[in-house]
Amino acid sequence: MTNIKIRGIEVQRGQNVVYADSYIEHFKKQGKNIERLLEGYGREQYYIADREKENTLSLGYEATKVLLEKEGLKGEDIDIIVFCSQSPEYLIPSQAVILHGLIEGSRKAQVMDINVNCAGMLTGFDTVVQIMQAKSYLKRALIVGAECLTFTTTDKDEYTYPIFGDAGCAVILERTKEQESGFIDSTYRTDGKTWGLVTYPQKGFSQCVTEKVEELYMKWTPFDADFVAGYMKDALIELLDRNAYTLEDIKLVCSSQYALGLVENCSKALDVPRDKFIYIGNEYGYTGTSSPFIALYEAIKEKRIQRGDLINMWTVGTHWTIVSILMKY
Repeated sequence: MTNIKIRGIEVQRGQNVVYADSYIEHFKKQGKNIERLLEGYGREQYYIADREKENTLSLGYEATKVLLEKEGLKGEDIDIIVFCSQSPEYLIPSQAVILHGLIEGSRKAQVMDINVNCAGMLTGFDTVVQIMQAKSYLKRALIVGAECLTFTTTDKDEYTYPIFGDAGCAVILERTKEQESGFIDSTYRTDGKTWGLVTYPQKGFSQCVTEKVEELYMKWTPFDADFVAGYMKDALIELLDRNAYTLEDIKLVCSSQYALGLVENCSKALDVPRDKFIYIGNEYGYTGTSSPFIALYEAIKEKRIQRGDLINMWTVGTHWTIVSILMKY
């Protein structure tokens, strides 16, 4: 029996380090106090891309290049390339096609872009696992999640401008006969009724060519995210019951890094210790689609998990869909 496991993971951060204090001072000049807002989000510093040198595609490519070298692989060794982003540098051609060219990928490779907003990379992971399980001749897949969401915000909006960080994350999946590590199961929760609360571009691409520059930026209507914890708990319990595990079996939860408060609410909902979750949003800012995988990357670096440990990865995409995955690292 074969399984699909994570062979390697790498992260490329935006090169500029920005501290929360600078955002607080920025909005003070506009007569706005955002200290409590940033405290709730758990923000201390951010990695921000240099617009002159970096973008979503370059961050994803740099993470991929380092990962391939670290794993002793070449582009031609990859059977599937999936690029996940809600802030792509290009819509045409696809990011995955461009990345394929940059790494000199195999002519037999399957490529696709996936946008499920912040849930994109986990959805891409789940999709690729299912493809690999269905096609036994596929050996390796590359999944890249990258965002430059800071490019989509206006410095007059306190709900978006001081929230995001920029980063790219690359993951290589590989077919294995090992049973102590690999994908186990996934589940989703979705409700699109409130889709209009967060949109980019604000009025849609068809309305972008106007004299109203603000329509090119992100629209963000403040909303209550307390509902997420309940759905996260419901999805995780379903996965555990379906696969004969308990909460005690989970070593670590790599969740959305949107806000510290979100992590704390989920810890309370599950009635598990806070240290069962990892939070790195205080260092990176919110990196969108890659955030649970960057959390995984940091957990591996910090030796908080070992091969064979049972982990839960989950996140929520606006507005809204939740994906939850159970796997052994």
